[in-house]
Amino acid sequence: MRQLRTLCVLGVLLGTTLLTLGCGASSSPAVPTLPPSLTSQEPSANPAGGGAAALQPPGPGQPVPTPAPPPWPTFTPGPKPTSANRLLYVSIGRLWTANADGSQREPLKLNNPSPRLLTPFKDPGRAWMAPDGRWLVYFAGKTAELWIADLVTRDNRRLAERMLPAGLDSKQQMATERTLLDQEMAWTADGLRVALLGAPDTYDLFMIDLTTNTLTRITEDDLQEGDFVWSPDGRYLAFTAFDNAFGTTSLNVWDSVSGRVMGFAMDPVAEVADVSPTLPFTFDRGLTFLDERRFIFYPVSRKGSVGIWLADATDGTLTSVTTEALSDVAWSPEAKAWVYSRRDDPGKLWLLRLGDAEPKLLTDDQAYAPVWSPDGRAVLYSRSDPNTTGWDLRIIDLGTGETQVLAANVRLVQQAPPEPGPNGKRFWAPDGSLVIYSTVGRDYGRAEAFGGRGVEAGPDLENWWMAAPGRAQPWQATDLQKVFYLQPPSLSPDGQVWAFIGFSYVDLTQHLWTIPREGGRPVKIDASVRWFRWLP
Repeated sequence: MRQLRTLCVLGVLLGTTLLTLGCGASSSPAVPTLPPSLTSQEPSANPAGGGAAALQPPGPGQPVPTPAPPPWPTFTPGPKPTSANRLLYVSIGRLWTANADGSQREPLKLNNPSPRLLTPFKDPGRAWMAPDGRWLVYFAGKTAELWIADLVTRDNRRLAERMLPAGLDSKQQMATERTLLDQEMAWTADGLRVALLGAPDTYDLFMIDLTTNTLTRITEDDLQEGDFVWSPDGRYLAFTAFDNAFGTTSLNVWDSVSGRVMGFAMDPVAEVADVSPTLPFTFDRGLTFLDERRFIFYPVSRKGSVGIWLADATDGTLTSVTTEALSDVAWSPEAKAWVYSRRDDPGKLWLLRLGDAEPKLLTDDQAYAPVWSPDGRAVLYSRSDPNTTGWDLRIIDLGTGETQVLAANVRLVQQAPPEPGPNGKRFWAPDGSLVIYSTVGRDYGRAEAFGGRGVEAGPDLENWWMAAPGRAQPWQATDLQKVFYLQPPSLSPDGQVWAFIGFSYVDLTQHLWTIPREGGRPVKIDASVRWFRWLP
C-alpha cells in the first residue's frame, strides 16, 4: 500500500503540472482522448516571426493601441456532416449516443444500468470500446466498479465491485482515479479479451475474458504496469512495469497458455549502451508486436537512444535491429520498415527495411517528424525552411522517390507541448487520400505581443486544415472560434464525417465536434466530453 500511495502522490504532482501547462500526452492517435486537466488561460505563446508575433508592444508610458487584426482566411462552410454511423461518448459520467449532425442525442440504454461512470475532479469520464465495436468496458461508482456492456444485446454486467483501494485520502484517491482513466486498455485482435490496469489494493495487471465473463489477475506486486500489447494470435501479452522504489522500468511478457510472466534481461542492451544493466532504461515509444512471437521496443538509457530492438516472447532473447541513436522514429507494418532521424545528424530521414543490414538515405531535405501513409507507400514529413517562419508539409513516394509539397509555410500545432513546431498534429485519412492538420490562427500570440495589456488573444486560435496529393492548394477545414487543444480526429467507418474534441474558452470545457469529410462549419455534438468512439 505504501508503494501505491507514493505513486498516487506522484500522480497528483503530474496532474498539477498538466494543469499548469494545459497539455498532455495523447493516447492512441486513433483514439481521441483529451487530458482532463486543462488551463483556462487563453494561449498567448509568441511564435517566431509573422502574424501576431510581428506586432510591436507599446513602450513604457505609451497608450495601448488597438491592433487591427489580420483578415480571416477564406472559408467555405460546406454541407452539414452526414453519416450512417452514430457517435458514442461520455459526458459528465453518462454514456450518450448521437447522429453525426448532433440530432437524436440520447443516453445509451442498457438492460442493467450501472452507477455513474468514474469522474475524477475536472474529468467528465471515459470508456474503452473493442475494435469491432461490440464490447464496452468502463469504471463506475465511487469504488471504480468494473463493468462490461454488450452493445449488440445491451446486456450490462459488473465484473468487480472495487478497482480502487480503500482508505485513500482525497489526493491519493484523485491520483489513482486519474491513473485508471488515463490508461489505454489493450484488446486482442478478435476483441474477446482485454488487458487493463486495476488497483483494488496495489496497481496490477488484469485480463477480462469476454467468452467466460471472468476477470483474471496477471500480476500481484508493487510495480505499475503499462504499455500493454497483445500478439496477433492473442497468446502473449507484452508490457512494461515501473518500480518506483528504484526508478527502473522492466520489460515483460505474459503467456496466456502457461500463465507465466517472464522478465527480459537487459544485458545485451546495456552492453551496447555501455551502461550497467542495473541502471534504468525507458521505453517511451511503447511496444509493437512484429509477429506472433516477437515485439519491437526502443530502449533509452541515461546516455540516450540505444536504437531498435526485437524481443522474443518464447525464449526471452533480445536482438538489435540497429544500435544507432535515433529520434523521430516511425514503424510501418505495411511497409515492414522504419523511417527515422539520427540523433546527431538531424534534418535527414533514413529508411530501414526489416531484414536489411544498413539503412538507406530517404531525404536530406531538412526533414523532421515522419508520418507513414496507411498503405506504407509514402511518408509525410515537416520540412524546415530557413526563409519562412513555418514548416512545409511534404510527401515522398517510396516507389518513385518523388517529393510533393502539400502545404507551404504552415504554423503547425504540436500535441505536447501545445505550441508551434515540426511534430504537429498531422493525420492521414484511412484511405490515404488526404491529410488533415491543425495550425495556429491569426490571433495566436496577440495578447503576449502587447504585454497582455488590454488585448485579448482573439477568436482565431487553432483550426483544422486539409491537403491532398495531386491538389494544388490546401484548404481550411474549420472556422472554430476561441477553441484550442484540438485532439486527434477520427473518421466515421463510412468515411463521411470527422469527429474531434477541442477545448472552448467560451465555457471553459471540452466539446465534441463533427465536420464533413472535406471540411465545413463544425457542429457541436455536446460539451464536457473527453472520450468518444464511432459505432459500427
